[in-house]
Amino acid sequence: YVRLVRPKLDPSWMYDESFWVAELSIIWQSEVKRKSLMPEWVETVIDLDLLGGHGLVDEEEELVIQVFDWHRMPPHDVIGTQRISIGSLLHGEGKSLSLSNTVKKGGRAGLVVITKATVVNTSELKHHGAKLRADVEDASSPA
Repeated sequence: YVRLVRPKLDPSWMYDESFWVAELSIIWQSEVKRKSLMPEWVETVIDLDLLGGHGLVDEEEELVIQVFDWHRMPPHDVIGTQRISIGSLLHGEGKSLSLSNTVKKGGRAGLVVITKATVVNTSELKHHGAKLRADVEDASSPA
């Protein structure tokens, strides 16, 4: 499964972003795709209020995409993570993001492909109630 999270930690502290689990920092989480090495998710609508609050979006703010291998009994294995600015996410249609994994040899852990990202119901990003529609495909290579 995939999560989009907002970093909530002190930037001066050294940390591994694959272990961020604070419920308040999770913006969106996909459903679990079982028994698939190349999962695809249906189009998802994320309210921009979740990204910026009251419709105000800072396109330079960084978010983290986390990809997990789900197990019936936690903990779930981290496949990889990638930082992305809100602006890059909003304008990232067709963008492939390389996942990194600090535990895996070589650090590379496959790709997440943003196949579609559009703002709907508004002509401005700062309009209250605007939504981001995103279609994400995981192109991770098997571990």
